[in-house]
Amino acid sequence: MLKSNISGFTLRLVALLLLAAVASCNFLKKEDDYTENSNRPLARVNKTVLYYNDLPAYCQTGAGNDSSRLIASYVESWVRKQLLLQKAQSEIGPDDPEIQARVEEYTNFLIVQKYKEAYINELAALVPEEEELLDFYASETHNYESEEILYKGFFIKVPLNTPGVKNIRENIVNGTSEQEVKSFCVRYAKKYLLNTWFSEQILHEESAFRGQEKSIARKTFLEKSDSEYLYLVYIADKVEKGNAIPLDYIKSDISNIIVRQKQLKAIKQLENKMYDEARESGDVEIF
Repeated sequence: MLKSNISGFTLRLVALLLLAAVASCNFLKKEDDYTENSNRPLARVNKTVLYYNDLPAYCQTGAGNDSSRLIASYVESWVRKQLLLQKAQSEIGPDDPEIQARVEEYTNFLIVQKYKEAYINELAALVPEEEELLDFYASETHNYESEEILYKGFFIKVPLNTPGVKNIRENIVNGTSEQEVKSFCVRYAKKYLLNTWFSEQILHEESAFRGQEKSIARKTFLEKSDSEYLYLVYIADKVEKGNAIPLDYIKSDISNIIVRQKQLKAIKQLENKMYDEARESGDVEIF
């Protein structure tokens, strides 16, 4: 009787193992279905077919289960969009006058934008001179009031027990060799700012300074640590909230504004030149 029960149990066990093996093969088959460079169809909505090669790169570069999930998600999204698109096309159609007008308008817009970009790229460098930056800043200072405290100085975050800290500390305080400080930071620092302006938020993000980020005076050196990092901070200058933001802190933003103004001016000059030449040549008539 016991032998019979064992035999039955063995048969059931073998059957379960076979079923598991078959399921595993099916799973592997599904994984292999999405082989790289395969152009097999993945889905169809009426006469529109999605092929593997149509998938975006992020789906094709995944691995294993992640890739399969990405593909499955993309395929379902594609099917839903196609169903909606085809329904809309059946109700409205691409020949609808309003659609045609919008397509033409947008096409013309893209062509003109492409031409403007090419024209601007052919112009001489539009990078503003230092004098232009100073003039713009002087005329717009009232628009650049700081909404937070700004500090100028050094902020260095290195792992605890980093070698050479003593020498770097002396360099920061005495200002003897900024290049040596930079070399040290490139090699060891998790984060660093050297002799530049930065916001109080930089200090607030570190628990070692939280609550103190608004009250550090000028010409102050701080050395703090937490469970992982050592912080070296030297404050050379400070701008209180509500005062004018230093030019160095917003120089990049101002430069971008000036460049944009120059681009717009160049395009306007081009349009005026083309208009005047066309009127003179008779290519344009206004009735």
